[in-house]
Amino acid sequence: MPDVIPCRENSAITFPGSKRLKRCTLSRDHVIQGILFSSDSIVGFDDNGKLWRCNISQETLINNIACKAKTEVEFYPDGRLLMGTLSKEIVFDGFPAMADTMVLFHENGNLFKGTLARDSIIQGLPAKAGADLCFFENKKLSACDLSRDALIRGIPCLRGTRVWFHKSGELAGCTPSKDIAIQGINHVKGKLLVFREDGSAMDVRGPLEHKTITYDNGNTRGRLLSTDETVNKILCREDTWVWFHKNGLLSSGELACDSIIENISCRSHTRVHFHENGRLMKCYLAENNRIQGVPARADTFVLFHENGMLSACRLDEDHFCNSIRCKAGTWIGLHDNASLKRCIVAEDTIRDGLLLRAGGWAAFHRNGVIENYKLTENTTIQGIDCNAGDILLFDENGKVTETTRLKN
Repeated sequence: MPDVIPCRENSAITFPGSKRLKRCTLSRDHVIQGILFSSDSIVGFDDNGKLWRCNISQETLINNIACKAKTEVEFYPDGRLLMGTLSKEIVFDGFPAMADTMVLFHENGNLFKGTLARDSIIQGLPAKAGADLCFFENKKLSACDLSRDALIRGIPCLRGTRVWFHKSGELAGCTPSKDIAIQGINHVKGKLLVFREDGSAMDVRGPLEHKTITYDNGNTRGRLLSTDETVNKILCREDTWVWFHKNGLLSSGELACDSIIENISCRSHTRVHFHENGRLMKCYLAENNRIQGVPARADTFVLFHENGMLSACRLDEDHFCNSIRCKAGTWIGLHDNASLKRCIVAEDTIRDGLLLRAGGWAAFHRNGVIENYKLTENTTIQGIDCNAGDILLFDENGKVTETTRLKN
């Protein structure tokens, strides 16, 4: 850990005995243990000075994983990522993990849990998009949802339901797609089966309807729908969970049909998310659309700030924003005042005296001044000799505050 962490005034908290830094809010972008944390991130340390639990203010690259802004990340003592939320789709061991979802890792660095972005074949099984995949430490599949009927260890398992496995690889649980006799005992289609490690089956017949989870204050946190139901004016799909904020407003639900929400056409059978103030936070577009002047592609989701302004989307075509041409097919990020926050530059551009190369990623302050940029060539900036690969950090006045090279 660096000797000095740039903390905002009065934000630092130390351990009582050692007086080591326990937590603080960064006053500027800073590299800690090889990770570039943005200004206003809350960084936390264990009593040995190692990163522990942090709340990141901007998208942050950790162990080559792009973690989403304004989310919590947690580390193992050896510095490996334990938990984070993806800011974009990423491939783990051959399967695409969905953006804006949480990933968890085992202590050995192997993936424990992720959410599948598209229907895929995972270790020989047809796994369903949008559902969690779980793995053991040795990378063997622990659980997934099926995208179609599948015969597993001789058991016909029903599409759209979850299957579980023992560490040995033997089937631990599934929902049969038809009536079946196992070891002379009849089991009914659609009723969950749980298998012991010796292969014998137990029939779990508890109904799934009307399952409810509550907060400590008694308010509903989540509810499983037995039929299509309108929740907070949103028609949500049967056999899916709806989730609520503590204030009672809808947090997320899966759409039963294409739906217009705050003038945004959201796609059927996808999950929509809402801020605590009730404004739309995330949805999957039903079609390519221009949102607040920005051409957004429908092959993925769009994000919004709490004030309703567009936060991020994948561009359907090149788009000019704050005099920067941003590249089609890549993500653009916007501040809540609609000013450019980050994008992939589509053409060579001079900005604040700095040459931004086509294909390079650049980030900007709310006032339009460059916040950070990774150099593609050797150059001298404000009298500082810099090399290709260096990341330059700037304050809101355009002054270089730090130059660093991230570890590979």
